[in-house]
Amino acid sequence: MKATARVVAEHTNNGTALRVLKGEAPLLPRRTGPSEVHFVGGAAARSAATT
Repeated sequence: MKATARVVAEHTNNGTALRVLKGEAPLLPRRTGPSEVHFVGGAAARSAATT
């Protein structure tokens, strides 16, 4: 299994701005504070197949 994530943080006068927060299952970034990110496990959503 392979997953990628992208986090882009920028230092501003007011602290840290998280400009990009993207990920794909099973590696999902979640904002947990004003300038904190944790990576959590997640499952891909499956769409219902129509027959």
